[in-house]
Amino acid sequence: MNSKKKRALKYIVAAIAAKRQMKKVRRNWIKPWLTRRADLGVCQTLLKELSNEDSDSFRNFLRVSPQQFAYLLDMVKDSITKCSTNMRTCITAEERLSLTLRYLATGESYRSLSYSFRIAPSTVCSIIPEVCDALYQALKDTYMKVPSTPEEWEEIATDFYEKWNYPNCLGAIDGKHVVVQAPSNSGSYYYNYKHTHSIVLMALVDANYRFTYVDVGSNGRVIDGGVFRQCTLQEYIENELENIVLCCCALHNYLRPEIQTAHDAENGQDIGTGLLNVPRGGSRNSCQARQIRDEFKEYFVTTGQVPWQANVVR
Repeated sequence: MNSKKKRALKYIVAAIAAKRQMKKVRRNWIKPWLTRRADLGVCQTLLKELSNEDSDSFRNFLRVSPQQFAYLLDMVKDSITKCSTNMRTCITAEERLSLTLRYLATGESYRSLSYSFRIAPSTVCSIIPEVCDALYQALKDTYMKVPSTPEEWEEIATDFYEKWNYPNCLGAIDGKHVVVQAPSNSGSYYYNYKHTHSIVLMALVDANYRFTYVDVGSNGRVIDGGVFRQCTLQEYIENELENIVLCCCALHNYLRPEIQTAHDAENGQDIGTGLLNVPRGGSRNSCQARQIRDEFKEYFVTTGQVPWQANVVR
């Protein structure tokens, strides 16, 4: 091999090595301000201060008290903890939980959360659905248990009669549109009659506003899914949205005994949900159903009256 070919081969080898090195550097590179999360992130600064000095502000920030946060962390810690590597320190379970609760409390964008928690937006995107699923799995058997015995259903009926003067009632049922940002390439799949995009939550609640049964996941358009319903991307998006809504329902039940007030029961005030009513169907009621409705109507304007019902704003 002559000297020219040797030099050319040398340059080629050097160029390949340099390209490989550039790829390696890019792959391992991280923005410097993100590396200071362990010292300057929200969990290490603000939340520690609030927990020690101002529990009310802590609750306002995450919608749970420091004690409730510790309880939830203990329940999900094993399932959301990750291992550190030689390349980087893992995001702790405490950071993952606080990030998720802040998102559920505010609806703050992933990018905004990225700056305050010092976690890359792509990582924020993966953490929130994972932690929501972990919270739901940890809470559902205790706080989202569907009544399964006659005694449990009778207890619900008794509560409705004693607190709301409503006889023979096993639950209040309604459907709500949970407004979501339309996923990319979803077309009109989630588009509803209110001109927003949503998934549908159908829920049954007891006399204390606690969910006893929920069904979530139908798209806002409901009847119009087409081929896109079957695609893998669609299933992933729906699962993520369902996890978040189910998590909110379970957290609501967990927090409900503490936030319920005498004002709720005495004045029949609903707690605001920020959700939209599902439109009523157009089918005609049967004669028997109309008879039952009329009997209840007569009862509620006579012997079943409560002092505050005339003041309810419709």
